[in-house]
Amino acid sequence: MESPVQYHAPLFQFLAKDSRFRLKVMYMSQRGVKPFYNPQLKMTLQWDIPVLEGYDYVFLNNHSPITDDGGSFWTLLNLGVHKTIAQEKFDAVWVHGYGYATCWLALLACQATGTPLFLRGESEDFFPRAKWKNQLRDLGLSVFLKQVAAALYIGSYNREFYLNHHVPEERLFYVPYNVDNDWFNVQTPERLEFRKQIRAELGLDENTVVFIMASKHRPDRYPMDVIQAFCQVPKDLNAALLVLGDGVLRPELEAYTQAYGDGRHIHFLGLIPQSKYPGYMGTGDILIHPSSETWGCAINEGISASLAVISSDQVLGWRDMVHPEVNGLIYPFHNVEALAKCIVSLAQQPERVQQMRQASRKLSEEMDFGVCADGVVAASERFGRVNHN
Repeated sequence: MESPVQYHAPLFQFLAKDSRFRLKVMYMSQRGVKPFYNPQLKMTLQWDIPVLEGYDYVFLNNHSPITDDGGSFWTLLNLGVHKTIAQEKFDAVWVHGYGYATCWLALLACQATGTPLFLRGESEDFFPRAKWKNQLRDLGLSVFLKQVAAALYIGSYNREFYLNHHVPEERLFYVPYNVDNDWFNVQTPERLEFRKQIRAELGLDENTVVFIMASKHRPDRYPMDVIQAFCQVPKDLNAALLVLGDGVLRPELEAYTQAYGDGRHIHFLGLIPQSKYPGYMGTGDILIHPSSETWGCAINEGISASLAVISSDQVLGWRDMVHPEVNGLIYPFHNVEALAKCIVSLAQQPERVQQMRQASRKLSEEMDFGVCADGVVAASERFGRVNHN
């Protein structure tokens, strides 16, 4: 695991309570435990929720000479991973991806110690790449994937990736990306009261259909598409947009809103602390996710928080988290006019939105931590050390 993050720590805490596991997490970095600079947002961040409680872990020393934390292959070079794997005698080692040098060191350590290697990540074949990048990636993959005992796929595109790269189907196990459904439960009395409070502060009533964009304000997340689309909806609709997050594009987004918002309810709430994030998500009815990315963790959070979803068709997790016309709508990526039509359609049908919200929460519960645990157990029973040798 690269570093402690708010997405994965709750899963580790859940698995640690499951008697079927003896879990120890090897972290390659203390990024997140300590304040860290995010170059994409151009600001220093730190999680304000506990990400190290409730499970066993160790921080491996990073010997990389690269200090910019830019995410390149050589950013994380934890030479002690071999010693830790040899000492612990794990039944299996689960790595998140293959994009860092330490992932390959873990692969070598597993080979040397006879430890089965499990792989979980966001790999896909959907997005186009330069020919030389594909050739280089496929060369590395042909080596790495041959040594993988089990691939823990997170969703349908990820599953197709493994099959395309000749991982046998019997080595595939469903371990979906998800979030803590208890943490994001917005139907508690406290969260419902928070919803009323925030809406009142913003001048919105309970009948207002509230859309939420929860995204980093950077070019590759396309937040301007949402602002432009919302500025096209009729002003007489009882609808509002809450913009959560921050980043380099925020001044541009606010300037466009000031110029073209023309009285529409668009509210910039900034970067929300993780401890308060579910409450703010629960203030809304519909999540808009305009991005182009390999999964879409914001949609995980949205459906867990009982939000209907409008997603771009280039957020690859949509096939697993958004059932069109059931809990949301899908529109062509970067098509502002199509997005505006989706917004208007749902704003005009508040009763339908409530049905979609219920469907979202139900879907989130069908891909919860228990499903992950069962997937890892199935992989361990089939390919763990006890059954592997």
